[in-house]
Order: sequence, then structure tokens, then C-alpha cells
Amino acid sequence: MTLAHPVTRVDAADPTCTTLDEGLRVRGVMILSIFAVVWTVVAASGLSETDASAGAIPTVVVGVLVALALIVTARRKAHDPVIARVRHLPTWWSRGVGAVNIGQVVVILAAVIGLSRADQTAYIPAAVAVVVGLHFLPLATAFDQPQYRTTALLLVLVGLAGAGLVLAGAENVVVQAAVGYASAVALWASAAHVATRN
Repeated sequence: MTLAHPVTRVDAADPTCTTLDEGLRVRGVMILSIFAVVWTVVAASGLSETDASAGAIPTVVVGVLVALALIVTARRKAHDPVIARVRHLPTWWSRGVGAVNIGQVVVILAAVIGLSRADQTAYIPAAVAVVVGLHFLPLATAFDQPQYRTTALLLVLVGLAGAGLVLAGAENVVVQAAVGYASAVALWASAAHVATRN
């Protein structure tokens, strides 16, 4: 299968790219699900320092099970003609995805370092959620996956809500748990939609 194409768009209907749509959907669900588990671990580490610490490990177990269920669903539905569609990708999509992900990591590191030096570590989970959310906007175009715009909106709202919790005087671990679990739910919801709708 050739992902490069001499014209301006790569088309999943092209005989040389018949599995492009299926592959991008399955990989998308896998990545969304894995990072939802990462957010769950972040949340659980915050929860473990609160009065609700007994729920920390069970939530991670549930998170892993949800992720596995979504990945299995995506794989089973991969060849479903009902959700298959022509996928149009910009010529820059392959290089662009790498650049977006590298940019995301750089901005997250800058935010973490900057907030730490300013003694504002409580805002780190919120800032990370916002950055991760914003990185989905160019990915929505790169992968021709409109759902990612909703993912971006949800994560940015989660980040803003987390910042609001800090301003309201919530403890750092509470903010960490709230932002972590809300971000995980947003990613799972997006993964479920990508797996079952197109």
C-alpha cells in the first residue's frame, strides 16, 4: 500500500489505499485508549493522596479494561462497510503528524518547566490538558478525522475547568485527579466514536 500520492490528496477509495481508512481508525482508537489510560494513572496518583485513595488502583484497572474493550471493538469494526468512508488526506499529513506531536511535547515541557519555576505546579495538569487538546486540531485535518475537533474542545474545557479548580483553592492532588479522570473520559468517548462511527 502506498500512502504517498502524486496528486494533492490521498484517497482511501484508491485501489492502492483500500485499507487506509481502516488502519487510521484502528490506530487512532489504540492511541486514544492508551493515552486515556495514562491520564487515568495520573489521576489515580492524585487520588491516592486523598481520602478516596482506596479507589485509585481499581480505577486504573477499569481504565485498562475500557481501553482493551475499545481496541477490540475498533478491530472488529475495522472492515464494517457501514462506517467505511473515503478519507482525504492533505499532502503534508505524514510529515505534519510528526511535527505536531513533537511540537506538543516541546510545549508541554516548556509549560511544566515554566510553571514549576514560577511555583505554580498546581496548574500543570490543566496546562497539559489544554496543550494536548489543541494538538488535536491540526490532527483532525491531517487524518481527516472530524471527531478530533470535538476531542480538542473537550480537553481544552477540561483544562480550563482544572485551572478554575486551582483558582477556587482546590488541593493540587484534587486538581490532578479531576483533570486526569476527565481527560481520560474525553479520550475514551472520542475513541468510542472513532471506533463505531465515521
